[in-house]
Amino acid sequence: MRFVSSAVGSFLGLVFPSRCLVCEAPLHPMRDCPLCPEHFRKILLVEPPLCSRCGRKMSGESVEALVCAECRSRSTYHDAGHSACAFAEPIRYLIHLFKYGKRRYLASFLGRLLVDYIRDRADMAGYDAIIPVPLHWRRHWTRGFNQALDLARPLSRHFCIPVMKGNLRRVRYTTPQVGLLGKERESNIRNAFRARNPAKVAGTRLLLLDDVITSGATLNECARVLKRAGASWVTIVTLAQASGTWVVPEPQALSGATRA
Repeated sequence: MRFVSSAVGSFLGLVFPSRCLVCEAPLHPMRDCPLCPEHFRKILLVEPPLCSRCGRKMSGESVEALVCAECRSRSTYHDAGHSACAFAEPIRYLIHLFKYGKRRYLASFLGRLLVDYIRDRADMAGYDAIIPVPLHWRRHWTRGFNQALDLARPLSRHFCIPVMKGNLRRVRYTTPQVGLLGKERESNIRNAFRARNPAKVAGTRLLLLDDVITSGATLNECARVLKRAGASWVTIVTLAQASGTWVVPEPQALSGATRA
C-alpha cells in the first residue's frame, strides 16, 4: 500500500506542480491543485447581482432589469450567461500560464472550478452541445492549442454534453481585442466566424465557451452566427470576467474559493 501511494504521488508530481505556482510553497504530493491553500482562498467567485444575459457582476446599474449596461448597449444574441471567477490574481496568472506558458495541465484545475461554479447555479439539462470559441488557424498554429477547447472537456465529461468541434470556424484573422474600445471590438470581430454546417446547429441548445469575457463582443458575434444558423438557445460560459474592479481579500479560513 505504501508503494502504491508513493507511485501515485510520483505520477501526480509529473502532472501537477510540487510547489505553488504563485509563491512556490511546497504542495502535498496528492494535492491536484496548483495553488497553496492561502492563494486558493484568494480566488474570487462571482456572486449576485449578475447580468442575466452574460453572467457578469453588475455594479452601479439598475438591478431590477438584471441586464448589464454592456448588454443593453447593443443587440445581444446570447440568451443567458455564466462567468465563474474574477479576472484577478491568482486566476489572471494561472490563465496567463495556461494560454501563453503552455501549461495545459492547468485545464483540469481551471475546468473543475468552472464545473463547480455552474453545477451549483444552473441546470445543464437539455443542452445539445458545447461549442468552444475557435481560434484562427494562424493563432492556433502559434499557440499550439485552443484553450477554450481544453476547458470544454471537463464540462463535457461532468455534464455529459458533447463538444462540437469544427462547425463554428474563425474565417478571418483579427487583431487582438486587448486595448480596443467597445465599438472597435465589435467592428474588429464582425464577420470573423462562420457556421460550417448549419444543419447540425439548427434547433439546438448550445453552450458557447471561452476563457475570459471582457466586453463580450467576441462571444456575442459567435452567438449571432449560431443563431443565424438556426440555434434555438445560446448560453455563454466563461471561466473569468475581466470587467469591474476586484478587491482581493486577505486570506481567510474558508473551505472553498472566496465569493465576490
